[in-house]
Amino acid sequence: MKRKGTKPQGVKLSEGKLVIPIRIKGDICSLQFIAPDGDKRFLSGGQITGGYFSIEKPNDIICITEGFATGASVYEATGYAVCHKN
Repeated sequence: MKRKGTKPQGVKLSEGKLVIPIRIKGDICSLQFIAPDGDKRFLSGGQITGGYFSIEKPNDIICITEGFATGASVYEATGYAVCHKN
């Protein structure tokens, strides 16, 4: 996040990695781990198809992004709710 210049937006940090909860219909179904070098991994056995992570609750506008860092950047620049897909 430091390298990209964005804030963690509520995700947790464990052993130096971002831990992002992946949800389907509001329930956590997996976790995504992003290492400082950008390596991305998912929880073994977790369901990711159809999953998402959201930043802020949507009102009239929601922005869909490909990844967490892009979503965090869009949220910080616009203030709009963001959902990133997996």
